[in-house]
Amino acid sequence: MTYSVLLLRALRVALVALPFMAVTEMPTGFAQDAEATSGEADLSDSAERAAQIESLVLEGKLDDAAAALDEAFADQSGDEVGMLRRLQSLRQMVAVRYASGRQYDKATAQYQKLFEEQFQRTEDVDSAQQLASSAQQLAAFALRSGAEPQATDALDRTLARLRELQSDDSAALLPAVASLLGTKAVAMARAGQRDEAKELITAEVQSLATHAKTEESALAHISLLTLLGTRSGLGVGDEAYNEQLHEALDAAMEAFPESDRLRMQYVNIAGMEIASSYRDDPEAAMERIDEVMDRVGEYAEENSALSRMLSRIKSYESRIEAARKQTEMIGKPAPPLQIDAWANVEGGGEGLEDSLKGKVVLYDFWAVWCGPCIATFPHLREWREEFGEQGFEIVGITRYYNYTWDEEAGRAVRSEDATPEQEREAIAQFLQSKDMSHPTIFTPQDSTLQQEYGVTGIPHAVLVDREGKVQMIKVGSGPANAEALHGKIQELIAQ
Repeated sequence: MTYSVLLLRALRVALVALPFMAVTEMPTGFAQDAEATSGEADLSDSAERAAQIESLVLEGKLDDAAAALDEAFADQSGDEVGMLRRLQSLRQMVAVRYASGRQYDKATAQYQKLFEEQFQRTEDVDSAQQLASSAQQLAAFALRSGAEPQATDALDRTLARLRELQSDDSAALLPAVASLLGTKAVAMARAGQRDEAKELITAEVQSLATHAKTEESALAHISLLTLLGTRSGLGVGDEAYNEQLHEALDAAMEAFPESDRLRMQYVNIAGMEIASSYRDDPEAAMERIDEVMDRVGEYAEENSALSRMLSRIKSYESRIEAARKQTEMIGKPAPPLQIDAWANVEGGGEGLEDSLKGKVVLYDFWAVWCGPCIATFPHLREWREEFGEQGFEIVGITRYYNYTWDEEAGRAVRSEDATPEQEREAIAQFLQSKDMSHPTIFTPQDSTLQQEYGVTGIPHAVLVDREGKVQMIKVGSGPANAEALHGKIQELIAQ
């Protein structure tokens, strides 16, 4: 995997909608001299031009809109601040429209221009914060278009500019600096420079200790400790830093009890920890949800952003219930299969279910549209080759999702008119195109099988021993799950 892909995954993209500034006309009859009248006419012309550019964007004429923006910026005078912001917002709109059409090179070009326009005018805290957001968005689009130097240049230049503006007694820019450093550090860690990334963040944490205790310095400190003390970000998960993180968070919330930003940071950290632990310890995760709701739930009505974050936290309750069910399944007989039909087998799968008895079986709940599911295919193929002659089998389990096979494109495509027979053939063709030969079942439309196996996300792998008892359940792709499953297969085969 390339460094640019890793950096792209590290970026936390946040689109900032720059406000449209209304152009107010003079009241009728207002006494104006010739110079004032001329100025009003110019402003009205600018507003009309901006409206025309917006119309081009809405009509999908993005190239024309981009060219018109270039002309508008060239004619722009420095004192028309409201119009400048409106043009910047239109530049952002054009870039996002390009990106939605996967024209990332053009999106990058627009955001590069926006970045340069903002960089030249970055002289205070507000403009610096906007620059930081634009730099991260520019980096995301640049990496999508393969322009890695533009991405790293934007991040580094922005960090340098924020450092220049950051006076010793001012903490206002600390959260933005911390965010940019975090993005850079996560990218370094995912590119194999974990130690260097940790050093970068540790140095900034130590530097923050010298700042006066303000809400901004607390926010920056906590965001960087989050990278070191949780299993997300740098992937460090250091217990000592985790303890520091929660001590700093508690102290900050006590010192600044009215801070919505700290409340949201608290909920965000809790959400990350719940997400990374609920499968291993569902009871502790449920207790953590109750703790979060008790601590900040009363503020949800007055803060819509906090309310949305708490809703996401609450959404884990159903996953926790599924995790409880999965934990309870270990060591118990696997629920019987519910089969509408087999795919990727000869002879319609007759007698295939009976042939699984006495084997170690991996049930793989998956879907043709699921990228992480397909990412597990190499492991599934390797395990079947390694253990197939020792009494091991893999059985894919999927639903009907209305797919057919496009022979010309060589891929499965959505089709509302797909019959069950056509979809089974499409899945067989798809699996064969990936060099996958294991059998797959389609569950009936009214099947409860996924519910009985506690499936809330896919891929969902269930490993069953020779006696038909569940011995391991893993959800998601990735090397950790693959290693655990491989080791357990070896153990069960040897028994």
